Amino acid sequence: MLGWVTTPLCRLLEKRLHLSHKRAALCTAVAVYTVSLVLLALLFTRLIRESAAFFASGRYFRYEALAPAVRSFLERTWQELPQWISAAQKNFSGNMGAAMPALQGTVKAILLLPAVFLTLTLIPVFAYLTLLYRENLLSL
Repeated sequence: MLGWVTTPLCRLLEKRLHLSHKRAALCTAVAVYTVSLVLLALLFTRLIRESAAFFASGRYFRYEALAPAVRSFLERTWQELPQWISAAQKNFSGNMGAAMPALQGTVKAILLLPAVFLTLTLIPVFAYLTLLYRENLLSL
């Protein structure tokens, strides 16, 4: 799909800047990948900034404005939290077998990180190859 969307940009670079087909495909793939990463980074930082402003600013979040039922629920939860923590510690120390699935899930997530980075590295390579050989792909 990336090759289909960026094909007009690649043809524009070939015609206007008189670049070879390979260079135009490389420039297009790198440009689109860079722009998409920058946009994702900007959206992510904006999300973090807005979330922090929502919870930190008094004009967005007023504890007094919450319904009395919600306030009482939060107060009861806060009072019972130490009891829940001590019960969880007792159960955890007595039953290590229950913690193994969580530990295995954490290890699997850590082991998947290289695959994520490899995928992010291969996306521009596949975009470049798609743009480079778009006529051959269309003839298939």
